[in-house]
Amino acid sequence: MTPVGQTADGKWQLGVRRTFPLEPNEAWVMLASPTALRTLLGADGAVLEAGRTFTDGEHTQCEVRSVTPNQVARISWRPPGWEATSVLQLRIISAATGTTIAIHHEGLPDQPSRQRLLERWTAALDRLGETFPYPPS
Repeated sequence: MTPVGQTADGKWQLGVRRTFPLEPNEAWVMLASPTALRTLLGADGAVLEAGRTFTDGEHTQCEVRSVTPNQVARISWRPPGWEATSVLQLRIISAATGTTIAIHHEGLPDQPSRQRLLERWTAALDRLGETFPYPPS
């Protein structure tokens, strides 16, 4: 039996979601703001624009690979010591009670990395909910 989070190729992935009482375009504006990107990614100066690079507080090298406004941003993610780059997706999904911000992280090298990042992204989405008042003014 394959452990939770392990893919057929032996890599690991995770997903975390939070629903906010916002319209999708409002959620995207919030997600793309410098404050939200600092809260989520731990990086000052991160911008959701294809080709932009940044480094987080843990010296992770990141590059925004693609952005579809109001839908998804794909970011390459490579912490120090990793042999390969993983892919982080920030996604906006319409929900019955607002809009869901989903984080999906794939291509993780091992279960301990998956667990550490699961905790990181869960805490980051929780902080995001605490950082922004709802409904927006």
